[in-house]
Amino acid sequence: MQGNLIVLLGNGQIAAQGFSTGNVGNVTVSAGTLVIDGSATPGFATGINTLAIDGNLAGGGAAINVTAADIVLLNGGTITTLTEGMGHSGSIVVTATDELFIANNGQIVSITNSAATGDAGPVSVTAPDIFVINAGEIGSNTFGSANAGAVTVNAGAINIAGEGASSLTGIASDAELGSTGNGGSVNVAAGQIDLYAGGVISSTTFSSGKGGQVTVTASSILANGSQAIDGLATGIAANSDASASGNGGVVVVDAGSVTLQNGGTIASTSKGTGNGGSVTTTAGDILIEGSNAVGPAAITAAAVGPGVGSAGTITIFATSLTLLDGGLVSTRADPQMPDPTPQGGGGDLFIHASKLVDLANSHITTSVLGGNGNGGNITIDPPALVLKSSSITANAFGGNGGNILIDASVLLLTPDSFITASSQLGI
Repeated sequence: MQGNLIVLLGNGQIAAQGFSTGNVGNVTVSAGTLVIDGSATPGFATGINTLAIDGNLAGGGAAINVTAADIVLLNGGTITTLTEGMGHSGSIVVTATDELFIANNGQIVSITNSAATGDAGPVSVTAPDIFVINAGEIGSNTFGSANAGAVTVNAGAINIAGEGASSLTGIASDAELGSTGNGGSVNVAAGQIDLYAGGVISSTTFSSGKGGQVTVTASSILANGSQAIDGLATGIAANSDASASGNGGVVVVDAGSVTLQNGGTIASTSKGTGNGGSVTTTAGDILIEGSNAVGPAAITAAAVGPGVGSAGTITIFATSLTLLDGGLVSTRADPQMPDPTPQGGGGDLFIHASKLVDLANSHITTSVLGGNGNGGNITIDPPALVLKSSSITANAFGGNGGNILIDASVLLLTPDSFITASSQLGI
């Protein structure tokens, strides 16, 4: 379909459906401006959709290709591929030459549902400017035995803001509750990335599969958790939820500068029985400061919950690393249970800074809060390390405290700062 202006309202659809063993036909849309607004018919699909709906369908779902100067998805308006069969859901390729705006539950998403055995299709989005607001989503999700698809986003600038939404706002690939597949990879590249108030770039598993890898590359990254709804993180994450048995995914961030404020985070967290994934952050200058109701601004790798595994490793390469007003860099294993025998350990933590590591009222820590796991080791090697009312700790409960290695030409500590490695019951 082609047109200078294409508007879909009130259950309006451009769609392809398949009921047989063959492939569903592809859908291609080209427009000057594309607007999809589902506000007139909440609860009913409005958008560009392909469906492979026969439970025995072995063919692949239809691909969707959309190109326009400006693309607007509002109020549940969607670009979606879905499969219920044995084939994968179709791929989605969306290209906006000016701006892509997604808000109020608008979605670009590929889905494989609970009856399907085929993987969710990959999603690729390209635009100079991308706005994802108030429960808008670019994603790929599985509810079945197959895997969520890869999500790739390339942009000049990306702005993601939850604005009080109680559900996910952002770019994500998830293995949902009841599924057995893995979360897909998420790859985002942009000049500037701003995440506000519950905005996320993430991969999460709620299942027995593992969380996917999240890779973010940008000139500058800001994650500011101010005004986020309680319980919703703001930032970049690969997670394994409490209902999952898979490991948390890997997070890789490469940027000119990284600023985490008011609870903004870069994190890999396992809340199930698996291990937390590793977090690697490479940047020129990294600033971590402030807290919100969810917690402190932080770079973290954690394994938290009953039967917990080990926390993942954190590696930071930077010109300077500055932590202020409660800022945190931490690996943590926390069984949160009375069983005294969990063996999950604290992950190791490496900080390589070519100029300065500066902490004020902040903390660098590896910790094990229960069981017999050992505390993770900490290695820090800047020319100058400054601690003002701050701490560096490697602690354990029943296992050994971790080792702390500091290689700095200049080490400055205020009297109320400390560097310790300890164990409550071990060595």
